[in-house]
Amino acid sequence: MSRSRKRTPLRAAQLALLAVAAVLAAPSSTAANDARPVGDRVALADGSELAGRVVSLDAHALVIDVDGARRSVPRREVLRIELGESPPPPLVARVKVAEADDEVRLLLDDREIASPAQLRAEWFDLAPLLDDGPHHLTAEVTNRGGMRAWRWVLEAGGKKETFACGLTGRSGCTADGQPANAQGTFPAGGVWLYVKRAEGRIEIERDPAPGP
Repeated sequence: MSRSRKRTPLRAAQLALLAVAAVLAAPSSTAANDARPVGDRVALADGSELAGRVVSLDAHALVIDVDGARRSVPRREVLRIELGESPPPPLVARVKVAEADDEVRLLLDDREIASPAQLRAEWFDLAPLLDDGPHHLTAEVTNRGGMRAWRWVLEAGGKKETFACGLTGRSGCTADGQPANAQGTFPAGGVWLYVKRAEGRIEIERDPAPGP
């Protein structure tokens, strides 16, 4: 009489746990777990199920975060683990007007993103405004008297780009060939943002500097 090769529930659970252990033990497992939304599902031996985020798994227990509270489950009670899909990495892009003698406006694809006062007060998060593909971020400065000087900063794609001309309170901008005290509205730098949201990636390319 041949032995049955049918897998017992315990054996199936062990195989499932070994597979999950391999995933969690991979070098990038910690980052992947942190990025994964609440979408992991754990089936228990008593027929119940836990939904949350699997934090760790070892020979003795599984730790899962359920609605912000961590719960430890003995490994022998775990029948099956289903890991949810990881969302794309967060997109990071922000701008701020660091200093200016004048009124500086920032425009994304020719639309003003925030008031000059808001841009001077705090960092402005560009990420919610960025879809996949290219976007053009430009600045303009309006001088109504005195000297033109400004400095604004972009942080995106893991890089920091500074756009500046003149020194606030000391000397005016003449890099564009205009007098330092020229009045009116003038370009104040620009940059292309090439966005890949699924990868959480932004590539940036500065506009050429204006000639004299």
